[in-house]
Amino acid sequence: MQQITRLQNFLAEAFAHDCYQVSAKNTQSWIARAQHHLSQHLNENEGVLRSAQTMGQSYDAFRKKYTRLTGRAPKQFMMNRVMEQAAQLLIETSRSINDIADELGFCDQFHFSKRFKSHTGAVFALKEP
Repeated sequence: MQQITRLQNFLAEAFAHDCYQVSAKNTQSWIARAQHHLSQHLNENEGVLRSAQTMGQSYDAFRKKYTRLTGRAPKQFMMNRVMEQAAQLLIETSRSINDIADELGFCDQFHFSKRFKSHTGAVFALKEP
């Protein structure tokens, strides 16, 4: 009887371990797909909504699941990506801040400058185009 109990416990632990690994793979796959869709809609006001729809979920369900799985809101992920693009454009091009702000969907260069500074801590001199 003890051997049967040990075998049952062993099988239960092995099954639980396999389920966890499948779940972890599914979670990583879901996060990767979500981030791909969020990246496709960075400059849209309703990018999270569009991404949720593409993933077949409601806005609230998508936002909550993404936040639970990654520890940050989808909008934070999107803003991080936008700021990465901004930094790359500022470093690699000679385009004006106004042009970059416009391309990235900011209402003006001052709003862009404020968000960039709060996100990165970096300050740059604003020049007129």
